[in-house]
Amino acid sequence: MAQTTIDDYVRLLLAESNSGRPKPLLRTFLPDATEATSYQALKLYVEKRLVQKRKVEQRSASNNISGFKGALTNAGAQKMFSTNSSAMGVLFESSQLSPNTTISTSDYLSPLIETEIGFLVNKDIPHSAESLSTSELLAHIGHALPMIEIVDVGVDGKLAGAVDLIAINNAAANYIPGETLTSINDQAVEALADVSVTLSRNNEPLGTGSANDAMNGQIIAVTWLANQVIKQGYTIDAGTYLMTGSIGRPYPATLGRYCADYGDFGSINFEFT
Repeated sequence: MAQTTIDDYVRLLLAESNSGRPKPLLRTFLPDATEATSYQALKLYVEKRLVQKRKVEQRSASNNISGFKGALTNAGAQKMFSTNSSAMGVLFESSQLSPNTTISTSDYLSPLIETEIGFLVNKDIPHSAESLSTSELLAHIGHALPMIEIVDVGVDGKLAGAVDLIAINNAAANYIPGETLTSINDQAVEALADVSVTLSRNNEPLGTGSANDAMNGQIIAVTWLANQVIKQGYTIDAGTYLMTGSIGRPYPATLGRYCADYGDFGSINFEFT
């Protein structure tokens, strides 16, 4: 039997994802895969997905990456996936949904809802940048905002550890940016530590989360994420979202009307049918 390559795996991942079938696990095909291998697979997956999407939609070769996401950035998520590592994933323009949208559960295999916080970049970060201090990064960020992520963890096997999760783009499916934008200044940065969110379904609270669930602080988390993005060879331009990871636990997406209430920071409503 011929040895499976990263390219072989990514081709299968794309085919299964496009068909709505469970996603293959990297270590099933490459048992010795490391996190570095996973990021190689992710980079190739992103490249092939963008090419594929442009062929289907006959779009110009513009950048269809809309942002980047942190994953496994809180202790609860790391425990769920049996890892001590955080991870980075890619957000696509085509995956963005609007607040008050109606979402069909039939579009997913095993959907989960995550309440998150994002940052919106308002100035291009120089492509020559090798790493960023927190102050350098914040000089390029215009706003913070509430965000919802829908992840789909439908995989062919048992998903455990960052290696398998990174390769499937950290189970990214869809995301919803909130409409309330908080300008980034010294006061807002301090206030982020006090932001909390309650997710409710049909007016019944499901649980709460704190902004500090992500790496014990949003500014720590977004700085880590931006530097991981740069390390993996991506660019961060104006208009890019940086979503720092789940605050609170992930919630199974079942039928109902949802509200993620962040208090003064904003809210996001959506519905699953």
